[in-house]
Amino acid sequence: DDSSKSNTQQIPNVTNATASETSTTSIKPSAKNDHPEQLCLRRAILMYFLCVYFLLFMDRSIIPALMEQIKDYYNINDSKAGLLGSVFVLGLLNFSLVAAILSKTFHPMSVIFLG
Repeated sequence: DDSSKSNTQQIPNVTNATASETSTTSIKPSAKNDHPEQLCLRRAILMYFLCVYFLLFMDRSIIPALMEQIKDYYNINDSKAGLLGSVFVLGLLNFSLVAAILSKTFHPMSVIFLG
């Protein structure tokens, strides 16, 4: 009977840990991140990439969204409109492959910046 008491006393009860017993660490920003010039540059870079990201998805969705207007303006039928959408997607695919090869050859950030 004493051996069962000693076994239960040796196993710690981790489910009853209080908040004071758990340690928390806070991340303090480094001194180099405190400069306003770097903060302004980082915000400008972020805004640039957000605009590029927006334009990337805008160009992918512009053909299907405006398909009826494109068909009316150029007086094309459904099959030619479908061909137009397919050619656009295939062109996007081919340029993605070229961009992947260029990013392996040159620095990837240079390829991204040049668009």
